[in-house]
Order: sequence, then structure tokens, then C-alpha cells
Amino acid sequence: MLLIRQVRRQSFTLVELLFVITIIGIIAGLAFPAMGNVMTKANLLKAVSNGKNICTAAQTSAFDANSTGSANYGWPADVGTFPSAHDYFILLTKNDYLKVTDMKILSVPGIQAFPGQDPTQLSARYVAYGLGNVGENDDGSAIFLFTKNWKPTRTSGSALNPTDKPFGEKGFVVIHKGGDGNSYKKQDATGKLPDNSLGTVPVASPAFIFEPQGAAPGNAAGAPGGGGVTPDLAPDSPTPALAPEAPAAPAAPAADAPAPSAAQ
Repeated sequence: MLLIRQVRRQSFTLVELLFVITIIGIIAGLAFPAMGNVMTKANLLKAVSNGKNICTAAQTSAFDANSTGSANYGWPADVGTFPSAHDYFILLTKNDYLKVTDMKILSVPGIQAFPGQDPTQLSARYVAYGLGNVGENDDGSAIFLFTKNWKPTRTSGSALNPTDKPFGEKGFVVIHKGGDGNSYKKQDATGKLPDNSLGTVPVASPAFIFEPQGAAPGNAAGAPGGGGVTPDLAPDSPTPALAPEAPAAPAAPAADAPAPSAAQ
């Protein structure tokens, strides 16, 4: 009888079990948002690191352009007009300032990495950044890259949209021409430009070249202010489409066809 009582004392009642489950649920509910914030911060830091590497490639191309006098590579405003940011990244890759194997740095968690081997197939779906249209005459604080969930203008930034990749309303990243960069919070998105933190606005027009949110592979759809890549400057310019052939003239009557009879 004594043994039975001891066993009953060591077992959980249903109420106690439900209480433990409730406590575990509360702890998990508190922990998951914190874990999500940690992951977001890590992803933003990754975007800063990748953006700095892209900027290094652009700086190298600009240095070489100054040394050689070439107009085929360099800062975007000094090369041509680009319909979207990924057209400039294709140019960097075709001139070996970015390797095809390095093109994964154009993406961040939430944006699929480029899986191909042909850089001309790069499209917006594999790119996390918009482009500041900087040139040699812009100072180091000019905005060179920004994650495409933020859309700056000449006077201010825009509010973040929760559905925009890569970070929605969780934050955004800005990289300056000089190579430094930072991540920012939602409340910083509508800050006035130029700004000591966000950066200065490139002199060229358009000042910014935006990247579409979800273009299909190979789609070079651009954004406001974009034009075609200047054919004689950018080596990756598409071949102009040929005009359709004119329809053939009707065939002449055969030489031995009978002549119409004269009216009587």
C-alpha cells in the first residue's frame, strides 16, 4: 500500500502536464521573435559585406578606366545608360571585374543566387541591389548601392514595403562609392537626402537605377529613368533587331500569255 502511494506522488496529473506545456509555449513564443531578429541582423550584415565586395569590383574597374582611358568600363555614369542595375553588373562580369563564380554576391538571403554560367542571363530575380548612378566626379559619400526594397529619390528615401524583397520592412542597406556601408532600420527609410548617414545623391541623371522586384530570367525590364545601354560603349549591348523584310512585289505576267482582244 505504501508503494502504491509513492508511485502516485511521482506521476503528473493532467493539470500539471497542461501547465508545463503552456509554459513551454510561452517561452517559445518569446524566443522565436528574438531568433528572427537575430537572423535579420545577420542577413543585413551579409548584404553589407556583399555590397562592399561589389563596390571594390567597381572601384577597380574605374581605376583601370582612368589608367587606360577606356570608356568600356568604370563607374556607371561614366560608361553609358543602363536600363536596370543588373545590366551594369553584367558589364563588370564581362570585363572580369566580377567572376561568374562570384556572382552569388549580387544576392542575399531571400534572393536566389545566380545559378548559371553565362553572365548575360543575369536578371532581376538574382539581384538584391539597386544602383546609384555614380561617376568619377562624385565624392565617396555618394550612394552606389542600396538593397532594392528601398527606393531613394534626389530629396528623400521612400517608406519600406513589407512585400518587397529582400528585407521588406525589416531594414535596408546602403553602400557608398568610397566603399563603406551600413544597414538601417525602417524608420530611417524616409530620411532626407543628402544625409550624413544615408549618403549624398549622385550628380548624374537619373541619379538612381532601380532593379525590378521579380523579373523572369533573361528579362531586362528596367525602371523609371532608365534607357538602353549605349551600344558603342558597353560591350554587352544587345544586337539591334533587324527590320522585317518588305513583302515581295506581285509577279509579272508571263511573256507568252495571250494579249487581251481589242474591243469591237
